[in-house]
Amino acid sequence: MSSKIRVLSDDTINKIAAGEVIENPSSVVKELTENSIDAGATEITIEIREGGRQLIRISDNGCGMNGDDALLCLERHATSKLKAVDDIEALVTMGFRGEAMPSIASISKFTLLTRLSETAIEDQPGTMVIVDGGKIVKCCPVECSKGTTIEVKSIFFNVPVRRKFQKSPSYDAAEICRIVTLLALANPEIKFQLISNQETIISAPAFPKDSFQEALNERVQQILGNDFSRGLCPLTGMTGEYTLQGFLGLPASTKHNRTGQYLFINRRAVSSPLVSYAIREGYGTMLSTGRHPIYVLHLTMPGNLLDVNVHPQKREVRLRQEHVLKDLIIRSVSDSLQRGGAKAPMTISKSMEFNSERAE
Repeated sequence: MSSKIRVLSDDTINKIAAGEVIENPSSVVKELTENSIDAGATEITIEIREGGRQLIRISDNGCGMNGDDALLCLERHATSKLKAVDDIEALVTMGFRGEAMPSIASISKFTLLTRLSETAIEDQPGTMVIVDGGKIVKCCPVECSKGTTIEVKSIFFNVPVRRKFQKSPSYDAAEICRIVTLLALANPEIKFQLISNQETIISAPAFPKDSFQEALNERVQQILGNDFSRGLCPLTGMTGEYTLQGFLGLPASTKHNRTGQYLFINRRAVSSPLVSYAIREGYGTMLSTGRHPIYVLHLTMPGNLLDVNVHPQKREVRLRQEHVLKDLIIRSVSDSLQRGGAKAPMTISKSMEFNSERAE
């Protein structure tokens, strides 16, 4: 009697994994741009066509890779970010599972161009790897700029079920704009450029200031606009190993939904009911019913005080010492509002809503 249980092929495994990691073109942009950040890039350019359906091209001036690493990064669970599971507690990088690159390459026509940025031989060539639906069809030396450029074309061309459930190109373009906005707010010292259908949508020069708060203030004005930023007051707080900094909306600047809330933990955009509740509690009775505060907040803590290995897309985190963190947030919010001279609540007009709402 033949066995009913069989080992899946690598191609099948990659496509299944891609379904968890890569939901749509914006997932590709997020994963590849985070790789650029982890590579130490100070300039990142994202180009898309038709909402990323036809083309996603991400170029950076990061550390680049040699030929061996260029091939190895396409293997499942191959990563430079950690060596053992205990390393997750000290994690400072955005990625760590080694799933994104092989997943993306398995459901697209994928080209990788990379060259080491620090090399003893100035004219040493880079490496080009071409992958078609998970199959490497070419790997050779090539002349290219230092850093890494990745092109992803015809996403989901070989996964018709996933392709059938994709939304419109305009929706995908708006989602990519939202993702790049989050990455730009998380990293004000990095230059970001987003080009959609040959039109520049986001152009954010780097702000390498001595003070992170100053750099973030410049980036908030640049990305979210003056209408958003003028209703903010600075917030700082520290206790033990936790540091909280950013900008908080005065009660006179609220919204009817939560789209004006940007929370980053160790530079990672996340959602946290604990933090959201603590922020709201810090306002006391100053918020009107049905209104939500706006904020851009960065929370920094040691890696062993949170768990980012909760969701494949790392949207959720688990936090330790919740009572300590909650007390810090409530106290910092209350102090910030007092220093900002909080007054009676008003509302933000429709014309001041974040541009992603207009895109939808």
